[in-house]
Amino acid sequence: MFRKYGFTYAVLAFTIVAVGMYAVITGWKTNGSPEFRLVTVEGQAPEGKPFTVEGSYKYTRSISAQLNIGEQGVTYEPTRFHFQWFDFDTGNNEFGNTSEKRRFMSGKKSYGLFVEESSMLGYANSELIDGRWELDVAALDKESKKSTQFTLQLPKHDRVDYWFTSAIRQIDKSNISVYLGRNEEPHSLKTTNYSQVSRLIRLDIDLESQSITNEINVLTELAGLDPNADYRANFISFKDNIGLIAVSTSNKSNNSDSAAGETSEYYVFDFEDYSLRKLDIHDAPSDSYSMKIVDHWVDGLSENEGVIYYKAFKLNDENQELPASWKVDTHAWGANSAYANYYDDQYVRITYQNEKPSASLRGVALVDIKTGEVIYRGEVETDGTAEEQIHKINNLSLF
Repeated sequence: MFRKYGFTYAVLAFTIVAVGMYAVITGWKTNGSPEFRLVTVEGQAPEGKPFTVEGSYKYTRSISAQLNIGEQGVTYEPTRFHFQWFDFDTGNNEFGNTSEKRRFMSGKKSYGLFVEESSMLGYANSELIDGRWELDVAALDKESKKSTQFTLQLPKHDRVDYWFTSAIRQIDKSNISVYLGRNEEPHSLKTTNYSQVSRLIRLDIDLESQSITNEINVLTELAGLDPNADYRANFISFKDNIGLIAVSTSNKSNNSDSAAGETSEYYVFDFEDYSLRKLDIHDAPSDSYSMKIVDHWVDGLSENEGVIYYKAFKLNDENQELPASWKVDTHAWGANSAYANYYDDQYVRITYQNEKPSASLRGVALVDIKTGEVIYRGEVETDGTAEEQIHKINNLSLF
């Protein structure tokens, strides 16, 4: 079977082999290579990484080609691969591949929240089944090798649209806490910009009795927020026993285009003693793409009209020196849109795009978090008709 996708053909010939919870698909082939060429390479690639700029090009919704972009040009992996949810769930990257963990995952879905603690493996996933929200729970005690797996009915609440799992923590040998976001319809569309509001709920679960023993609205009971107020809350970063919570409230009278008139506040949550403390962040950009706990401070990244901003904020009350703030203006590279996120603890990655009259261009730059210096930048370009250019550039993701 042949299907035409712009400039190339995808040949479907595959075998599905079931391995535990995975479906391994082999035999995918693609005639031809994505037509991208190197335009710019500047700076020094980080040590130990031969190709700083990598990419993934989607031929179809699930079939992708790997690209490596470096000083010698653009190269392609000889094989194509099929996307699998679990492999590409970044929240699960550190779950690991040991036989013990694979046995624990066997029979579970390839999506959901998997976590590992020093003495426990845990899994949780919320689903809507026949009009009722259920929570699949599983846990393995590493010392006793005792495992348990069961399904609970989530508590009923008015206006609930959706539940999703955010974190799992072990309390003791027979108890865990599962933190969930609970999306609800707002009380009144007249007073909010939100079509959905989000609560942050902690459920304490007894593994022996397979029951929910406690339900706490973290922001209402610990931060004292109005239980009837419309706000959106979620964990946005974790480090050791600390979680960073963002709470956004709607400002209906604010006509600013920035984040639809949102005001954001940030809280530090301690999983050990369940304490909650508001961070003293007054000038945090309301349109932050991402914030992250790093050592004893919080990094904040935001973008405004093609300019990337970095700021650092105190995580505790100690008088300490913080990393310098900086900004990078991507207009210098001819960009008309840009996005920033964390490459690792050392670098920020900026991806940008510029559609020229005769060609489409996409680039990526690595910025030193401490100094704001752009240490490496690479760009690729494609050609063809305007329709082909849009198709190719929109199917390319640089990372």
